[in-house]
Amino acid sequence: MIASKTLTDDRLAAFFMISRRVLTLSGCCSIRNSILRQIPFRCPDLGCSSLQTLQLAGCRHITDAAFQPDHSPFYALHACTSLKVVSFARCSQLTKDLVLFLIKACRSLTDIDFSHCKRIRDDAIHLLLRSATDLQRLNLSFMDISDSAFTTEPSDQRNGFNAMGRALSAIDLTRSNITDATLFALAKHCPLLDDVKLSSCSRITDVGIEALVRSCRRLRKLNLTNCALITDRGAGMLGVYGQRLEYLNLSWCMNITDKSVVDIARGCELLEEVQLMWCTQLTDASIDAFLPEAKSTLERVTRGKRLKLHLCGCKWISAACTENAREHGLEIVTVS
Repeated sequence: MIASKTLTDDRLAAFFMISRRVLTLSGCCSIRNSILRQIPFRCPDLGCSSLQTLQLAGCRHITDAAFQPDHSPFYALHACTSLKVVSFARCSQLTKDLVLFLIKACRSLTDIDFSHCKRIRDDAIHLLLRSATDLQRLNLSFMDISDSAFTTEPSDQRNGFNAMGRALSAIDLTRSNITDATLFALAKHCPLLDDVKLSSCSRITDVGIEALVRSCRRLRKLNLTNCALITDRGAGMLGVYGQRLEYLNLSWCMNITDKSVVDIARGCELLEEVQLMWCTQLTDASIDAFLPEAKSTLERVTRGKRLKLHLCGCKWISAACTENAREHGLEIVTVS
């Protein structure tokens, strides 16, 4: 029923008869506030007091009212105190009021997805980051979030909010309005970051990237797709400080050249996948830099097998070089 989007309030209320820790309603477009209010009463065995995961992605009719103290039995029953993972992706009616409820009632949250929730503004995220001290994963993609969500204000210290995002290990800021100021804040306060998505953040520069990778030395995944201001200076710093990188996406960063790619290939020995699609200045030298150096053919092939390169749109890379790389064990993808 979920896949066919035919699940409604009444059907769901009649369905739950056993205690659960996970409630997934993602994509159930017909679900309204009423179902969240009725679950604790109509489904007494659902075990809301032990609910740990709530997935409401795509439930576009859900509003803040479903979670407010005056309307929601979840609050009275303390049913949200155990929540660890919540997804409100594409719940476009949600606002700051929901965030305030989460801060007050859900003290154990470790994973939040607010992607595409454009009515949730910077001030709400600013408060969340300084209140949810156990938060490990945060998705803020396609929300038009800006620097004010991350930068420190004098009032923060007066109110005791000094630990902004210190437990964060993953953050998605795809298509945000942030600048280097946000990257400086992440570098200062979030040393445990290992997965950062900055795709289409068109205002960040080499300076911010250098600060981020210099401080966040645990980075394993970094997505810089379509960050137009990134040049060899910033990309080259990945080879200096990004030794733990396993996944890197520099697609559509058309200001980078072979120079920074060579630095990355030499310094990031744990890389398993690199996306360089439509990096139009790259030549055969970029592929050659990733070729494993080993004495025997068997060693070269074995070491090369772990690396996958995406090179669609790189017009100066020759077919002969691509074929040679494949013979050395690299997996080369030249189509999107």
